[in-house]
Amino acid sequence: MRTLILGAGGFGVAVREALQLSLGASHCEVHFLDDAYPSKPAFPKIDIVGKFADLQKIGRSYDNALVALGRNDVRRAQIEAIKRLGMSLATVIHPSAIVSSLAQVDGGSIIMGASVISAGCRIGQGVIINAGTILDHDVVAEDYTHLSIGCRIASGVHIGRSSTLYAGCVAGYGVSIEKNSVAAAGYVFRV
Repeated sequence: MRTLILGAGGFGVAVREALQLSLGASHCEVHFLDDAYPSKPAFPKIDIVGKFADLQKIGRSYDNALVALGRNDVRRAQIEAIKRLGMSLATVIHPSAIVSSLAQVDGGSIIMGASVISAGCRIGQGVIINAGTILDHDVVAEDYTHLSIGCRIASGVHIGRSSTLYAGCVAGYGVSIEKNSVAAAGYVFRV
């Protein structure tokens, strides 16, 4: 399988590793697009093949694509560009993550290591669930949300579209978080 990842920074490299761990490195050829190319100092063994604008001319030569960028607005714009080309969106679930068979995870989402997604959760398109984040049952994370490392989300929480919860945020039972919300590291949402 050939996968194109948009974003060759540290997160993109971690996503590539998660993808290769879940599929087997020998079954997965991964290349990157990044707007800092060619000046970006690349990690060892990272194959940057162009800038985001090159998606139009080389994208269809890949089986799927994925956007590994933390900024919700940029991630959304790049996912929309991928979809306009008719390309498939890859979804990455790190093999150490636990995702209930009763959870729904939409295309283009990334679930990193040691995360837990419980029964009845709905993860929208292009969502990032970073390392060690726990979602109790029946949580909704709308499209393009970003839950940074170590967030703890209690049951019944609804996280609005394009929201960002930075490291260690906590949301109590049944909380509703408005779309486009940004919560500083360690913030606690209460009813």
